[in-house]
Amino acid sequence: MITAFDEKYITKEVLADINKDYKECLKELNGYIKYLKEAKSGGT
Repeated sequence: MITAFDEKYITKEVLADINKDYKECLKELNGYIKYLKEAKSGGT
């Protein structure tokens, strides 16, 4: 995405929106991974 911004394919605003979505997705994935690890080890 940074390359797309550098090459003027997307605007700064679009890059910011994508970055925000990326961070939210990463947060949710990490939470799900934590949940799966706890479930595997017998935690609640």
